[in-house]
Amino acid sequence: RLPALIRLGLLQAAAYLVASVPFVLGIGLVYGLLLREFDLYYYINVQPLSWWIAVIVAGTISAGYLLLAAWLYIRWLFAIPILVFEGATPLGALRKSWQQTRKRFWGFAVPLAVWWVVVILASVVTTWLVRAAAAQLLAHIGFTLKAVIPAVVVTLALVALLDVLWFIIGKIVHVMLMADFYLETTDMEKELSTPVPAARILSPLAFKRIGWIIAGVVLTMGIVAGGAFLQGFNINRTIDITGHRGSKVRAPENTLSALKQAISEGADYAEIDVQTTADGVVVLLHDADLMRVASVNRRLRDINYHELKDIDVGSWFAPEFSSERIPTLQEAIDLARGRIRLNIELKFTWPDPSLTQKVGNIIRQNGFSSDCVVSSLNFPALTEIKQAFPELTTGFIVFKVAGNLSRMEADFMSISAARVTSRLVRQLHRQGRAVHVWT
Repeated sequence: RLPALIRLGLLQAAAYLVASVPFVLGIGLVYGLLLREFDLYYYINVQPLSWWIAVIVAGTISAGYLLLAAWLYIRWLFAIPILVFEGATPLGALRKSWQQTRKRFWGFAVPLAVWWVVVILASVVTTWLVRAAAAQLLAHIGFTLKAVIPAVVVTLALVALLDVLWFIIGKIVHVMLMADFYLETTDMEKELSTPVPAARILSPLAFKRIGWIIAGVVLTMGIVAGGAFLQGFNINRTIDITGHRGSKVRAPENTLSALKQAISEGADYAEIDVQTTADGVVVLLHDADLMRVASVNRRLRDINYHELKDIDVGSWFAPEFSSERIPTLQEAIDLARGRIRLNIELKFTWPDPSLTQKVGNIIRQNGFSSDCVVSSLNFPALTEIKQAFPELTTGFIVFKVAGNLSRMEADFMSISAARVTSRLVRQLHRQGRAVHVWT
């Protein structure tokens, strides 16, 4: 029945996908009506009234889809046992399950939902207990690397093992509940077209032995993996630290004050975002407009540089930064020279064909190539600036690892910590590529 089970799964997946279309379109409409006026980063950080309206409406739409998906799941709850034990076709199994669950949604949904809430709560509690015990242990033995690393590895392994255990228990009881519901709605006197064979293949003792063998293999693999990790862990390695947009936690981002703060904190690099104004001056700014940092509803590409000198981009952060203005790339280089290196990100909030050439010229004219790197999400722009200014070190910013990154011709890859793996790092290092990890 495996091919039939696969067809059944594909039918259900297609139904869920089709059912999601109007909800996805609804969320897209909410975004188009409420979140298109300004840069999206402004809405996420400032959270004006339109943001909360959009969140509430989109959340309601999403909740509606989840309820529909739950309703479909319950209505098709018996599709698998009907297909396996009664020999029905995939479509026939869905139809019969639909009939058998009519007017029984809450009777089936509530016990299943309550059970999974219990499982989740139990998992959260056991995770908290393990972490609390680990914290108490570290408090007694001391926070040294030789103590912290094994404790963290053991704690994470134990948490993962407990989570897997709770998931297995959850699925077992879930299946038992589903079987009980199925038997309640099935004529027990009817002979099943596919008789259930007696347990002759494996005895309970054999199942127990197999379970212990699997547990032993998993435990051995965990010990080996932990040993390999600890053996390869180098506590003497040096790591370059980059301040995001300067030091945006203690000063307004992408300003001279943020750069000064990053220098005082001992950062090796300061990452800055650069764009051009309406009259072609390269300045530091992350968003497409000034709403978030200055409450000015204008896009940077529509503002001449001389106008920026009168716009306060620091008061939103704290009153003492009210004199802060948007700096030029030249001003940032003058401040950083000999004090901190720069990671200059090319920010294309609009298709600006002049940005790469202007940034490259400024860096070359200042003899700053060895004191900076240039990065971007726009790979064609990186290729362009590397060809025009081969002395520059360029890096491609990766949000999601897909395909073969080794084919991307950049000096380094800037990869999210959630996406980077040791295998990927080794692969890129073998090719002479550096790896920058951001959080």
